[in-house]
Amino acid sequence: MSQVKYLLLVFGISFIVLSGCKENELKPKMDFTRIEGKTMGTTYHISYSSKIDLQSEIDSLLVDFNNSVSTYIPTSTISKFNQANKEYCFNQRDDPFFLESLSRALEISAETSGAFDPTVMSLVNYWGFGYGGRDEVKEPNAAVLDSLLSLVGYKKIGIMSKNDTICIFKEKTGMQLDLSASAKGHGVDLVASLIASKGIENYLVEIGGECVTSGVNDAGKPWIIGINKPQKGAAIDEIQFPIDLSEKALATSGNYRNFYESGEITYAHTINPVTGYALPSDILSASIIANDCLTADAFATACMVLGLEKSKKLVNENPELEACFIFANKDKSDFGYYMTDGFRERVDTTQFKFEQ
Repeated sequence: MSQVKYLLLVFGISFIVLSGCKENELKPKMDFTRIEGKTMGTTYHISYSSKIDLQSEIDSLLVDFNNSVSTYIPTSTISKFNQANKEYCFNQRDDPFFLESLSRALEISAETSGAFDPTVMSLVNYWGFGYGGRDEVKEPNAAVLDSLLSLVGYKKIGIMSKNDTICIFKEKTGMQLDLSASAKGHGVDLVASLIASKGIENYLVEIGGECVTSGVNDAGKPWIIGINKPQKGAAIDEIQFPIDLSEKALATSGNYRNFYESGEITYAHTINPVTGYALPSDILSASIIANDCLTADAFATACMVLGLEKSKKLVNENPELEACFIFANKDKSDFGYYMTDGFRERVDTTQFKFEQ
């Protein structure tokens, strides 16, 4: 369930008024450290209110986390499980991340009735969006898809723990896990916890567009995050609207960047675990605000699978979630929006008007 998500992160002040400020107005009021780097096939950007250099600790943490959940690393915990016939056991002292990452993914699978499902790796590879390489499907083979669907199902995964030993079981040989639809979010949470453990209260952590904030920015103001325009060919700095993300986590999922076309059919990287197909839904992008980024990440993927009407029902039944769904209007000439009340409250509607 590979994900590619993009957000423009605005450090310090809102990009809307940046060009109109004088140089002395841009001078930070607090000492902030900004670091950036690469991880999980993407980039990270972090800003926090301290002079402590945490880059080496953060990079080390992310390397260890990648060695747990990356399907692109043959020796990772998840790869060893995928290569196993029926079960894989490991010591949690050697990998403190995998149990939490998988357990929460399975919980969200149940909460979304399988719209989010970490057992879709075989389908992801079939459609050319996984570690198997970009082998694009010209014409789907229904028999092959039926066979692969027999390897999908979050209820077919079992977990047993005894002391420090964790064993993960699969119901059928050939089942494989893919946590990429929640891994970036989990990585964000882990880095945020590391920063908070240093007594730092003001920070923004972003990995591949998924982010979490705490406190205020270097100007003593709320963290302002820009949501990308969900349009094929749109530049990463093309913003649809900004939001105030104070004290929350945000993840956005869309199918407008990672896709390919076969004739008149578009195949997107968000795989439907129920049908097995890689066809895009009627939502162009789903942005979810939650208390933690793993949850936001996974639910954003689930909403892309479910489509607009079912996603509305899902988020409105979960009081811990706020959401914005962007979709094409009836004649596809412009965007339509659906926002929960809590999400709308974070948007500056004096400058950005929405028809809902």
